[in-house]
Amino acid sequence: AALATVADCAPLTGENRLIVQKGLQQLRNTKHRGLRRLLETYELAPGKASPTSYDLGFKIAPCINAAGRLEDPLIAFKMLLGDESKAHELRALNEERQNIMKEALQEAFLMADESSPAIILKNKSWPAGIIGLLAGKLCEKYSKLLSAYYCLADKA
Repeated sequence: AALATVADCAPLTGENRLIVQKGLQQLRNTKHRGLRRLLETYELAPGKASPTSYDLGFKIAPCINAAGRLEDPLIAFKMLLGDESKAHELRALNEERQNIMKEALQEAFLMADESSPAIILKNKSWPAGIIGLLAGKLCEKYSKLLSAYYCLADKA
């Protein structure tokens, strides 16, 4: 519940704050092997640094989400069920997603017409799983309203 609360960017007030606080305490000594291994890939384990809400939001949750963005969400599901070998795969997928995003952002910034009231971009090499992230970054940079779509017909 703590991981989901932070990953969904829920405000950390009231019961959400309590859920995250208690969840972080439990994560310090989690018995869930896959999640424990994922924490260990970031040196967040007993005897090392304890996880924080920042760690959940910017390290752990993005790894879990990277599976569905680039590959198969079942990779994350298997890790959460205890398959320790999937933890390193998720970390690698997240690093790949970060690299793809960096390259896509550079391409998008070159393609975007800042003076236009709407920015509409198309690049068949961009994975469907990053389109929303990419649109959000463009929205931030150009202060435009956001609408993102991905047309599967264009991939054929």
